[in-house]
Amino acid sequence: MQRRETGFALPIGLALMAGALLLVLAWPLLQSLTSDARDWVSRVAEDVNTRTVGPGESAQAAANEVSQNAERVYGPAEGQLVHATDGFLKTHRASISARDFVAEVRFHNPYSTTEGSWDYGMLFRDTGANLQYRLGVSSDMQFWALDFHDGPGGYVTRQEGKLEHLNRTEEGYNGIKLIVKDGTGFFFLNDKYVATLDVSAKRRPGDVSVAINMYEGNAIADKSTRYDGFTVSILAITAEEHVLVARANNARGELDRALERATLAIGMNPNYPEAHEALGVSLRRLGRNEEALAAHERALELRPNYPEALYGRGIALANLRRDEEAIIAYGQAIELRASYPEAYLAQGSALWRLGRNDDALQANDQALALRPGWDAPLNNRALVLVAMARGEDALTDANRAVELGRTSTHLDTRGYVFLKMQQYDKALADYEEAIRLQTVPRAFYLLGRGLALTNLERPGARQDLEEGLRLASTLPIDPQLADLVALAHQALDIVP
Repeated sequence: MQRRETGFALPIGLALMAGALLLVLAWPLLQSLTSDARDWVSRVAEDVNTRTVGPGESAQAAANEVSQNAERVYGPAEGQLVHATDGFLKTHRASISARDFVAEVRFHNPYSTTEGSWDYGMLFRDTGANLQYRLGVSSDMQFWALDFHDGPGGYVTRQEGKLEHLNRTEEGYNGIKLIVKDGTGFFFLNDKYVATLDVSAKRRPGDVSVAINMYEGNAIADKSTRYDGFTVSILAITAEEHVLVARANNARGELDRALERATLAIGMNPNYPEAHEALGVSLRRLGRNEEALAAHERALELRPNYPEALYGRGIALANLRRDEEAIIAYGQAIELRASYPEAYLAQGSALWRLGRNDDALQANDQALALRPGWDAPLNNRALVLVAMARGEDALTDANRAVELGRTSTHLDTRGYVFLKMQQYDKALADYEEAIRLQTVPRAFYLLGRGLALTNLERPGARQDLEEGLRLASTLPIDPQLADLVALAHQALDIVP
């Protein structure tokens, strides 16, 4: 993406007079907006028209209205953007598509202004090929600018101005907040209002990014600018935006809200496969697997070659313990997308449950090859290797999984490996830590701890075994649970 070449003209800004009402101040801008946008800004102005306010206060009132109704779909993210003098911006994308949104980020200054000038900002409504708005701030002359890029090599500076409260110290940072609705935007720096923006020239939804090296001469090679708290929240209007929100809700475990958003999207566009897929994910995670299966299959009717829907169908089938069908669905997803580690992982679990351990090991190996250092396939490999009576190899994988993520699930797996290797003290320690990490003890943990206590001839074994068996009776059986249940019944015959 080519960087804008610039020397800056004197600030042009909007012709705003402090202390006037927003409706008067914004009238020239309102003429260029849609009727909906005019109504929105006018309504906010009317809310405060009984008193004299400055443009910042009116903008904040309008911005608050947008923020209250926006749903976070990205972040918070943090990272570093490395400077280069190659004439291109350096960006980190949210990889979303949004028209109306709230975006926030905090940039940490890369170096002292005595060493050189720097800049940072945001790209938004970005549809690629230098088609976007760019809002940037620069340490050089302490200015900001809103540029509209309408293709390679072409841009128009829509607005620009002086920044009175830009922190330029070497160890300093600056928070940027950008709120956009229809043809109007609001720009805040360090929680202070800077300007009302005219973004009416392009209303098409697009990506949102953080960026550096936006202006010529504002980079020192190999230096980096750190950012954190990068979030994007959107005002969902279209079916596509409702699906985006539903996916974010699903990722955060807000399943009822995700269900509502996916349903709204389907109401707006019944033939939108992504909406049915998002609905299926929500239903599946709520334990409504029959309904989830129907939603994934509807998505596949609308788009037969849809890898995510095939994967989702496989998960729903597996949850219904229809593992043979699930394996087929995962295979179809992999045929469409060879680099699909989640599908290989799920396929490996289904194969393990069916006792096809060699195939299960291979599937987990594929997942690990596609995503090296992933703890989930290492954990699953350990279970497969136990079933193959390869205890030492299982322990190696279980140890690596725990090192990568000390979760109750991984500790349970390693505890099971220790149990099978008759290292009962170590098994007990892992099971007890797993129980401490898990708010509600699972059948696996209680059965494992009960068996370890039995073999160590310590008190409490019977209580754990009986409660573990009670919980296990409500669960679908897999090889690990079946083994633990059988061992528990044997142990109860000898435990006092």
